[in-house]
Amino acid sequence: MIAATGFTGSAFGTTNLNSIIFQNGSTYRSQAGANPFGTTSPPNSVVIFQSGSTYRHEQNSLPATSGRTYANFVIDNTLFNQTISISNPFTVDSLVMENATSLTINASGGLNIRGNLVVNTGTLTIGTSATPVTFNGTSPQAIRGSGGTLTFGANASVTLNNSSGLTLLRSITLQNALTLTNGLLTTNGNLTLAASASVAGGNDNSYVVGSLSHIFNTTLTTRVYPFGSSGRYRPISIRGNTSSGTATMSGALFEQDANLREAITDPPNRVSQLRYYGFQVTGTSIAIDQVPLLRANDDDGVGSFLSNTSLRVATARTGTGWTLRNLSSPPNTTTLPIDLSSETGLAFTANVAPDSALFALGSTSNTDNPLPVELLAYTGESTFEGAVLQWQTASEVDNLGFAILKDGVELASFSDTPSLRGRGTTSEETRYRFVDSKVKVGDVHQYQLRQTDLNGTVHDLGTVTLTITTAVAPREYSLSQNYPNPFNPTTVITYSLKESGDVKLELFDVLGRKVASLVSARQEAGSYTQSFNAARHGLSSGVYFYRLQSGRFVATKKMLLVK
Repeated sequence: MIAATGFTGSAFGTTNLNSIIFQNGSTYRSQAGANPFGTTSPPNSVVIFQSGSTYRHEQNSLPATSGRTYANFVIDNTLFNQTISISNPFTVDSLVMENATSLTINASGGLNIRGNLVVNTGTLTIGTSATPVTFNGTSPQAIRGSGGTLTFGANASVTLNNSSGLTLLRSITLQNALTLTNGLLTTNGNLTLAASASVAGGNDNSYVVGSLSHIFNTTLTTRVYPFGSSGRYRPISIRGNTSSGTATMSGALFEQDANLREAITDPPNRVSQLRYYGFQVTGTSIAIDQVPLLRANDDDGVGSFLSNTSLRVATARTGTGWTLRNLSSPPNTTTLPIDLSSETGLAFTANVAPDSALFALGSTSNTDNPLPVELLAYTGESTFEGAVLQWQTASEVDNLGFAILKDGVELASFSDTPSLRGRGTTSEETRYRFVDSKVKVGDVHQYQLRQTDLNGTVHDLGTVTLTITTAVAPREYSLSQNYPNPFNPTTVITYSLKESGDVKLELFDVLGRKVASLVSARQEAGSYTQSFNAARHGLSSGVYFYRLQSGRFVATKKMLLVK
């Protein structure tokens, strides 16, 4: 449907409400006329835009937006330079700046985006006056675009309320509140919170995945980093300021052994071997006075005490080793999760990169171990057996066993694989090994090591990314049926060798006479494919036999040549 240049009024009239429906895949191209809905009394409308339809605004005038609901809303006019100022909600699926000069949206009643936010050209500014923006779709959403400028103004608050999550594929800076209600916010390193910004919400179903940057200034303020992983909300907040100017502190949650980053001295002092937070600073150094919030979850291995006097917040800088910081008061850790708070006056400085500032759970006692399994190493290697995973524990406390997840899906578990069963409680070093033989050269897989306590608590110990570079050796000799069969004039024969050795692959006619030698060489263990062209050997139609011989293994199969 096209409302062409020169048109005025409503294309479908102003009566018969809900009578015109743009279904999935349809497009309304508006080159004239300001109101495609046919009535000026929202939410009443003659026209309904169903999900999957598109309204394409191809004129340099304001479309109807106050109290209106579109599906995909596309601005496609290079001269478009407008400001939307409305008090009622404006709802769209995807909002796209395809071709435009500038669009500013101020909607005090709210801007609801159920699809993607895309800026390819021009400047899109949201919230120079109060504008609550909500991403509330039902399928995965993204903020992206191939160009242009996207600005969230000082009065644009942003809420994520979509269980399928929101992914940032371009850099954005938020100057107002970020509220996490439902769904994961995957940043890809593209989110900065200005000094004026704040964070609200956050829970086991809604947290930040990836890195997040906060801007610090000379005002002593607490900045919240609402991280999470494995279905657990794991926030950390940092209270600090600069001596002058501003600094950007960028960080992420790392699911790795904190001991691999920095050392801990004076046993029995401990730091978590499950995870830590790592930050880097640009601009100028930040004086950190306190860690007001570091959450301990039920999978962090924290001991159960009415007054846990051994638990600590650990801090470190590159090359300095971990320092255990006292908590503001001993927490009751009989019920988790619990939010810990360090004492004030830390006098901890986060220096400018490449120096890093690190934070983790710590403890002064083995009875309150931040990890029931002390992991010394976890490695992966591509061999002729397949993907070989090996790990070593220095000690174990109430360890029921391990599981291996391959690309996020459980591959094997202690419940069905005896070699993955733990040793309960032991102070002795233990080595474990697991082989995934179902791989092929060129594959890239992530293998996650997961451990379960006797009480059922689950811990993710680490992940190995492994590229398969070595072909898996077959476990037995085999000779497959040629394909295609019958054939004319070419076919393919596949065979496997359990061990290296001299190999012969020969072809015989029905009288037992050898008519072709396909392979006569020494070959390594592995799988092989051999092509055969009967025309090159002048063979006529009929039945032939091909035989594989290697060491004591002999196998013969029949093939049929039909011309």
